[in-house]
Amino acid sequence: SSGGGRQFPFGVEYAQSVIGTEPDGIWGDDSDAAHDRVVGNLQRAVGVDDDEIYGPATNTAINTAIAGAEKGN
Repeated sequence: SSGGGRQFPFGVEYAQSVIGTEPDGIWGDDSDAAHDRVVGNLQRAVGVDDDEIYGPATNTAINTAIAGAEKGN
């Protein structure tokens, strides 16, 4: 599924439920804003610039944090 220029492998409704908006399957301004807030929160949690854009640096930092958690670090 896709919406707002984004791809959602588990569907728009699932993504909306994860980011805390009404899971109506329509990606609009509220979904976009909630998505960006969640990305910013994740970025702060993993110590990268919180520009609310999920890019390569964010992806690497999140994957590193997940790998460390899986090893018990």
